[in-house]
Amino acid sequence: MANCSSLTAGYTTGCKDGISGVYRVYMNNYSGDTSYVYDTDGVVTGMTSGNTSFYKFEQRNETASFIQNGTHNIEIGNNFWTQELTLQFLKYQASQRNLIYSLAVSQLLIIVETNDGRRFLMGEEFGADLSASVSNAGKTLADPNTSDLTFMAKSTTPVREISSTLFNTFTLV
Repeated sequence: MANCSSLTAGYTTGCKDGISGVYRVYMNNYSGDTSYVYDTDGVVTGMTSGNTSFYKFEQRNETASFIQNGTHNIEIGNNFWTQELTLQFLKYQASQRNLIYSLAVSQLLIIVETNDGRRFLMGEEFGADLSASVSNAGKTLADPNTSDLTFMAKSTTPVREISSTLFNTFTLV
């Protein structure tokens, strides 16, 4: 029987100074031809791509979320991870309709920036896709007039952090 052990470290909780939530999101078209460079911790430090312009999607506080679920099948011995990003756009209108359609027909590479300043690369292996969208005009004057969008990506490893040095080389539109 093969020795498949790869555990090399434990985990410490650290200080209680963390902050949660999605601050901002950046999107680009996915290219399967892009290759990546990683440091020893698996952080993305380089990438080869002809298009390094990312479109910025700002969010109001506590309206966006980013979660990752791991699926680990003991019987057949495989693992994969699913990332899910939800965004909320305010005031549904024609330009938003066009943007949602564009996102729906595109395969995407997404950078999720959290409130603590970390950035994660979603769709690195197979791209990310818009998997659901709901636009709601509301019922009462106090109801939200929004579009809620859900993006999904799958990968063979957990989502990777992207280095600030690499991020700072991108053109943000």
